[in-house]
Amino acid sequence: MPIYVGKATKTFRQECFQPHKLANHYGPALLKYLKGKPVMFLVVQKKSRKGALSTQEIGEIEKFLVQVAVARNPDLSNVHHTKQDQWSIDGVIRGRQGTNSTASGHFKKMMNL
Repeated sequence: MPIYVGKATKTFRQECFQPHKLANHYGPALLKYLKGKPVMFLVVQKKSRKGALSTQEIGEIEKFLVQVAVARNPDLSNVHHTKQDQWSIDGVIRGRQGTNSTASGHFKKMMNL
């Protein structure tokens, strides 16, 4: 269950172990979700050919991951980028329950969703 998505533009240590992250995100999650094992995934963006990391791309990746995570867990502890888009495709993304069809299944497979 995703709890929090964050980005690091310097080091993972600076992002992961800030006191406010421990107090506002990780601690409450450990108290709320008593089953399972806490896991932290660290995603690394490969450097461009020029050797510099694009902070704009890092921001776009974070926004995308927050959107995916909030779709899985509406109680995500992030503050930014959590407003879900209002559009949907029934049977594919953010559609009503029970709207899966053969056609939507084929579409999802074709799009690798």
